[in-house]
Amino acid sequence: MGIACEDIVATRDWVIRSHDVQRESGVIWDELQQANLCLLEVGGIALELVAGPVVAGLLRRGQLLYHVCYEVPELEITLAELVGDACRIVSPPKPAVLFDGRRVAFVLGPTGLTELLEQRCGSQ
Repeated sequence: MGIACEDIVATRDWVIRSHDVQRESGVIWDELQQANLCLLEVGGIALELVAGPVVAGLLRRGQLLYHVCYEVPELEITLAELVGDACRIVSPPKPAVLFDGRRVAFVLGPTGLTELLEQRCGSQ
């Protein structure tokens, strides 16, 4: 679940203080996404904190929930299926630093913004 935040370090620190965080990536700058990112695993759910120009408009409107993310086995096939079913690509596939170079893409559809994360090779 992607969470927009103005101060990623303060938000990260709050999540760590108030939740049982199992894993944390640290704050990472992703040049291609133009965002500071931090991945925190809380109770089996991954919270992706996102800060920077990409979420500035959301923050101005007071919207913190940014996107949901799904890991998919075939990124291009999934994109084609979603585009054929009322979604449009708002960010084409590109490598993501936060996910060890696995590609991500974003689509906008009837339920909002969805990030698609390319599954690791050999994963089920």
